[in-house]
Amino acid sequence: MRNYLYIFLLLIMTSVLASCGSGATGGDPLGLDAITVNPPTISLSAGQSSVITATVKHANGTAATGRTVSFSFAANNSAGTLTVTDSGTNTGIATATYTAGANTPASSIQDIVQASISNGASVPVIITRTAASGGGAVGGLVASLVTSQSTVSAGQSSIITANITDNTNAPLNGATVTFSLPVKGSGTPTLSSTNVVTDGSGKAVTVYTPGAGSPTLAVNDAIQATLANGSSQVITVTRSSQTSATNTVALASSCSTNTPNVAPSNSCVITATVKNASGSVVNGITVTFAIVVSGTGAPSLIPAAGSAVTTDGNGNANTTYTAGAIAGKTDVITATITGGDAAIVITD
Repeated sequence: MRNYLYIFLLLIMTSVLASCGSGATGGDPLGLDAITVNPPTISLSAGQSSVITATVKHANGTAATGRTVSFSFAANNSAGTLTVTDSGTNTGIATATYTAGANTPASSIQDIVQASISNGASVPVIITRTAASGGGAVGGLVASLVTSQSTVSAGQSSIITANITDNTNAPLNGATVTFSLPVKGSGTPTLSSTNVVTDGSGKAVTVYTPGAGSPTLAVNDAIQATLANGSSQVITVTRSSQTSATNTVALASSCSTNTPNVAPSNSCVITATVKNASGSVVNGITVTFAIVVSGTGAPSLIPAAGSAVTTDGNGNANTTYTAGAIAGKTDVITATITGGDAAIVITD
C-alpha cells in the first residue's frame, strides 16, 4: 500500500513540475517572461522620430501573447513624446514612436524610455538628443509628416505627405524622401512609392493602403519618412476592424508604369478597377473621382471631378486627367466607392 501511495505522490509532483516549465499560451506561472527592445540606443535631433519595438517571450523562447507592454519615460530631459502604436497583447511584439524634444537645444542630452511588463521585467532604451547645429539641418529636415485620414478601413487609402525644409525653414526642392513601414500591424500594408523627390513646395507624397491581417481587430501601422541625413518623422494610421466584406478599388494610370508623371498641360487616362471580396471584378459600381491635391495649378478631370462613373464589364471606370501648367509639382487623384477609396500621385 505504501508503494502505491509513493507512486501516486510521485505522479502528482511530476505533473506539477511539467506544468511549471511548459511555457504554454496560458502564460508562465513562474513569471519568467522576458522583454527585449530594438534599438537599445538611439541618436536623434530635436523633432526626429524613431520606432521602438519591444518583444516579450516565455522562458522557452516562444512569443508571449496576452502580455501588455507599458512604455514610459524614466528620464525626459528633452521634453520628448511617446506614442504607443501597439501594446503587444495579441502578438507579443509592442511598438511605440519616440520623438525627440527641443529642450536645451545647444546641449546634447539623454532621454530614457522604459518598456515594462506586469511581472516587473523591464528594459531601457537610451536616447541621445543631439545638440542643434548653428547652420541648421544639412541636407534638409522632415518638418512634418501628415496623413489625409488617421483611420481607414480595409480597401481604403490614406495620402501621406512629408514636408521638407532647408536650414532656413524654406521648402526644399529636389530632396529624396524614403518612406517605409516600420510597424505593420495590418499584416501587409503597402505604399505607392518608397523613394520620392520633393517638388517645388518641398512636399513628397505617397499613398498608404492597409493590409487585411487580423480583420476583426483595429490595428495600427506606422509610416516613416526619412532623409539621407537621418532626419525623420513617424505617423500612425489605424486600420479599423472589418465587420463585413466590401468591394475594393485600385487605381492605375497610363502616365507611366511606375511613378506616374506627365508634362505640364498634358493628359493621361486614370483607371479605377473595382473587385469584390473574392477578387472578381464588379460591373455597375459607381466610382467618384476627385482631385484632392492640386499642386500643378489647375489640373482637371473629364468627366469633371465629382462626377459619377460606372464600372464596365471589366470592373473599370475611367477618367482623363490633364495636368496644370506648373512644372515640378504634385497632384493627387482619388477614386471613391461605397465602403472604400484609393488614391494615385502624379508628378508634373
